[in-house]
Amino acid sequence: MLSKSELSACKSTDICTCDLNTLTDISRIALDLHRPLLDRAEQYFSAVKNPYVFRVGDIGVKINCTGTKDLTQSIIDLAGRN
Repeated sequence: MLSKSELSACKSTDICTCDLNTLTDISRIALDLHRPLLDRAEQYFSAVKNPYVFRVGDIGVKINCTGTKDLTQSIIDLAGRN
């Protein structure tokens, strides 16, 4: 898992200056939905490297969490619920 300082650095990444080819394509990540949610979240974090900045195919994506939904809830939604 990422430390708090590593996660903060990930959050500050500027999507406009990222090389698209260096970002993880999350459409290629296959999570085992039979595994517990915590295992799936760990699998996702391990595969994506930066949970705030990644790509889906040829599109760069940056997640900004506002309102009542934080990064943890966003990852849970992405990983699928039990």
